[in-house]
Amino acid sequence: MAPTSPLLRRCVTPLVLHEKLTITHNAALYRARPTQQPSNSKGSTTTSQMTFPEFVVVKDIRLATMDSVDHRYSDDPMQELRVATRLLHTGGHPNVVRFYGAYLESDAVRFVMEDCQSGDLYDHLKRQPEHRLPQRDALNVLLHVTRGLRYLHKLGFAHRDVSIENVLIGPDGQFKLCDFGLSSSADVVCLDTVGKSHYMAPEVVAKQSPYDPVRADIWALGILLFTMLTGSPLVQVASPTASEFQAFRLVGCRGVLNLWKLDHLVGFATVDLLDRMLEPDPSKRLRSTAEILEHPALLAAAARELNVSRTVTSTEL
Repeated sequence: MAPTSPLLRRCVTPLVLHEKLTITHNAALYRARPTQQPSNSKGSTTTSQMTFPEFVVVKDIRLATMDSVDHRYSDDPMQELRVATRLLHTGGHPNVVRFYGAYLESDAVRFVMEDCQSGDLYDHLKRQPEHRLPQRDALNVLLHVTRGLRYLHKLGFAHRDVSIENVLIGPDGQFKLCDFGLSSSADVVCLDTVGKSHYMAPEVVAKQSPYDPVRADIWALGILLFTMLTGSPLVQVASPTASEFQAFRLVGCRGVLNLWKLDHLVGFATVDLLDRMLEPDPSKRLRSTAEILEHPALLAAAARELNVSRTVTSTEL
């Protein structure tokens, strides 16, 4: 049965799918534009139901595949609708991908989102030397993603699939969190195991008891930062039976960086932030995105961002 939602409509003027961008387990992403050309001063196109900019990205989720896919990795269109509805009603956030609407097309739900033509963080890292970023750049990305995740948490959702693949780069250089099909309520403990294995928190991997999805998001943010700094995830899976995870528990982030001969790339404050986010015991881990944003490493990143903004503004005067 097709999902229903106040957001979900049938599009009177269909979008023309121009370019297939990627395919996931049960979805495809396309770059698209409305069949009508822009007709107002702001360069947007209006149908009787939705208003779009000239180019958008369409996420096409086939309903027929929903019962046959692995739900650890595959989007739930109804959950994505819930998040999209809240984002539309609240006006969104610069560090969360913007939704324009959703509609039914044959046997698919299509989500219409902003077109971030600079790609995602995964591809951005692939283009870097050794597939990693300088510490200052990595902290800047983390600052943006944490702000976006904090907004999502405030709306009452935990993401549960934070990863370099789910961070887009906007035209203004803002990094934006995307892909909410695996999200859950932020204030209800979870039992299911979802997401990418090397981003899963130890308590998610363990499957022994309910876990706090917000604390699991904090762990995933830590893995995101570690990956940006080193070019590699910390572990393949945070399981007590995995030797690499056992070694990490013994030596901590600084010890791993020493073993990998990368300790010279990461300062004391950043290692401290990593240790606090990547605490295997969720009760001792940083509790919220607010605590991450208040850490000295990110306070310094925010100050640098403000100084750059002031410099740009002064040169424009």
